[in-house]
Amino acid sequence: VTRLTKTPLDPSTAQQLYLYLSIPDWHAVMASFELGGATRIFVTHDMVSSDMPEADYSIASVTTPGVIELLSQTPLAYLHPNATATARAIRAMPNDVDRPGLVVNPSVGAFMNSKGTTLMGALTSGDSYGDRLLLVSTGVGLGAIRATVETLLKERGILSRLKQVIVYTGDRSVTHLPYRAHVEGWLTEADIE
Repeated sequence: VTRLTKTPLDPSTAQQLYLYLSIPDWHAVMASFELGGATRIFVTHDMVSSDMPEADYSIASVTTPGVIELLSQTPLAYLHPNATATARAIRAMPNDVDRPGLVVNPSVGAFMNSKGTTLMGALTSGDSYGDRLLLVSTGVGLGAIRATVETLLKERGILSRLKQVIVYTGDRSVTHLPYRAHVEGWLTEADIE
């Protein structure tokens, strides 16, 4: 990561993170990206040990080459420190840092069905997987939903085959995240509830 910028969100416990990568590195990460996927990040900074475990972050937007947008919520207090060390280290960094000592690894996971078919694979395969898409998020995973909806809006052929796209959020709502404008835009562009 060549640069890190952060925007605090309401509530102040959430942060919108922007990781800037070289274009070749960004393409390397995006080569493995699937909708609903998470990228793995680890810190090489002096504030943490070299055997720091990686932390998974849902990718919120990949529309700008060279930039990966993520959401970061305050780590839950009851989790083991090994599970939260990376998130705490990133959240403790100041805003607008060059060479922050972060490494982004290729994406892992994806939205999949019980047969292991990825969401885009199912939607583009021509097989009958249904005509309604239900996306559910209980928290900052709303970032992965945002990336999915934005991809579907670009892929009008896929979107036109769906009768309905429904987005449910759980613990936090879109009013707690920077997506109210995005959701309002989705509503005007497509039949998304």
